[in-house]
Amino acid sequence: MKIHKAHIILILLSGFIFFGASYKDPKPMIVKVNAADVRVWPIEHSGKYEQDPWQNTQVEKGEVVLVWDVDGEWAKVQCPDQLVYNYRTKRWEGCSGWVRADQLTEDLSKMQKIVKYNLPENQLRKIVLVKAAQHLDSMYLWGGCSLYDPDFKNTLTGVDCSGLVNWTYRRIGIITPRNANDQFRKAHAIGRQQLLPGDLIFLANASARNEIKHVLIYAGGEEVIEAPKTGERVRRITFKEKIGVPLAKLKNGMRVKNKYVYFGTFFGKKSN
Repeated sequence: MKIHKAHIILILLSGFIFFGASYKDPKPMIVKVNAADVRVWPIEHSGKYEQDPWQNTQVEKGEVVLVWDVDGEWAKVQCPDQLVYNYRTKRWEGCSGWVRADQLTEDLSKMQKIVKYNLPENQLRKIVLVKAAQHLDSMYLWGGCSLYDPDFKNTLTGVDCSGLVNWTYRRIGIITPRNANDQFRKAHAIGRQQLLPGDLIFLANASARNEIKHVLIYAGGEEVIEAPKTGERVRRITFKEKIGVPLAKLKNGMRVKNKYVYFGTFFGKKSN
């Protein structure tokens, strides 16, 4: 998911870039519904699987949010398990936005803690692929960061490309940034020959090679798992099907047609 100018303007108006300037004591609360939308502005989701610049992300049942203020039916929140980079303060902070207040509870016993498993790395990588595969064939949801559940009628569920990564990695206790560009920024850069199942492949347009527009999870061999774009479903495909060139022929930072391809990992060496 990419950031629109509408996000920046409205975030400035709502004071989110300057979180803490107006609200000193955020209150931790817990999401009590299967999935709740985190909106750039306190307006309801259209209820359609379409591109929606007002959608920041989603939070799921049991996830903690920090509430800075409540205005009528809406609460201003930060999501500490979904990081974004604040270029003003040069710090990683929780993704912010507006959530319906009636979707939150003060009962902290309902929190689903993120558990970092003490397992060998190869096992953790296998878990990443198993968890990512839970999303296969689900609809791409702009700003989505929830497990697809067609029976849950109150909120659309699903993931976008970076939501798939954030959701999946949290299942093994790793908190990644929320959007693809920030995931690239925080991941440790690796060469193609170092790429292992569960690592990430990043794509940037040739016109802006330093701005990541898409992220995929490497599934081994020539395969990747991705949430492609609005109107399509999460899928497992070969890299050649995706980009037109076999993965084995690529190098980190190489241009392929109108894309630049990068490789990164959150395993092993510490990320930046």
